[in-house]
Amino acid sequence: FFLGGDAYAQQLTAWGLKEFYDMAKVHEVDPSVMQRTHTWLTSQQESDGRWTPDANYLHAESWGNIQSGDLLVTAYIADALLTNGQRDDKVDRAMQYIKANWRKAEDAYTLALVANALVSWDKNDADASAVLEKLHGIKVTEGETTHWKGSATVTFTHGDAADVEATALALIAFMKAGKYADTTTEGLTWIIQKKEAS
Repeated sequence: FFLGGDAYAQQLTAWGLKEFYDMAKVHEVDPSVMQRTHTWLTSQQESDGRWTPDANYLHAESWGNIQSGDLLVTAYIADALLTNGQRDDKVDRAMQYIKANWRKAEDAYTLALVANALVSWDKNDADASAVLEKLHGIKVTEGETTHWKGSATVTFTHGDAADVEATALALIAFMKAGKYADTTTEGLTWIIQKKEAS
């Protein structure tokens, strides 16, 4: 099972897998569909543990602004594979790639995706703690609120929308790790303030 044609299938399928896992908490979902989806995603993995951006689909001008594209995509897919706690040698290989390369990431959006993957894998891992600390260190605090600046994202958002996306991802990582509770509250306040009347 995969979503989309040849292009962008990995990222969309990872998103779909997360949705299946969430749905299964409240509605019956065929476990074999989830397993086949997991298997297809891992079959697309490179030998060094990473996944690469689907260049045929992604807008070059948007993806070109994302630093460490392979790292970002690998973290995104690895976190999806770990959503139900399922681990295998391919997931572990992806995590080794992330652990070896996360220091290349400087933007909050990539760091937040990396943090989520590492925390899903092992919230007590030294690299997970280091990424969370780095992410916490680049927050933007204004009064009683906190947010992160989003750069180019896989959903092609920009401006406030990119900031909301990066902030939400950072806060999810903090909540999963059980760290930086005060910052999480400040970040949620900022997100709420950004909500439009509609």
